[in-house]
Amino acid sequence: MRKLVPLLAAVVVVVALVAGVRFLRSGPPLRPLDGRPLAPTFILNDLAGVPHHLESYRGKVVLVNFWATWCRPCREELPALVRAEHALAKQGVVVLAVNVGESTETVKAFLAKHPLDFPVLLDSDLAVSTSWGVHGYPATFVLDPQGREAYLAEGARHWDAPAIIAEITALAGPAGKP
Repeated sequence: MRKLVPLLAAVVVVVALVAGVRFLRSGPPLRPLDGRPLAPTFILNDLAGVPHHLESYRGKVVLVNFWATWCRPCREELPALVRAEHALAKQGVVVLAVNVGESTETVKAFLAKHPLDFPVLLDSDLAVSTSWGVHGYPATFVLDPQGREAYLAEGARHWDAPAIIAEITALAGPAGKP
């Protein structure tokens, strides 16, 4: 029995290391939301002043990412979000970056140095982020094709990690169809 204890301890350490590496690659897992509540609707303008209606994205999986230019974890996760959007676009997945509380000029200046390939919407008065119950940044909701909140990620994630891509792809169904 005494000879088994070091062997079992070594196995536990290896399993913990493997799990830790997976965690470091993707960040904490996405949190499934019980009952999949219908996401609060919104109409927000993009940087060109064009209104985006959340309801117009029904039928698609949508990632709604609440972020700010001053938020270091937000800035750090944006490149992975861009890579994920590229990987998920063929399944019809849409990413919407909702900037919270900043001016159009501030956001445009940031994006001039760090361009994004998906719509950046402005929640200047924080009304939308408040109605969604966002308390910290970044916060990303993953909506199913029916517009229900399937997952929530509070804090930064490596959105291009295979495990996260697989979870989102499963929501989209084959070829982006629910």
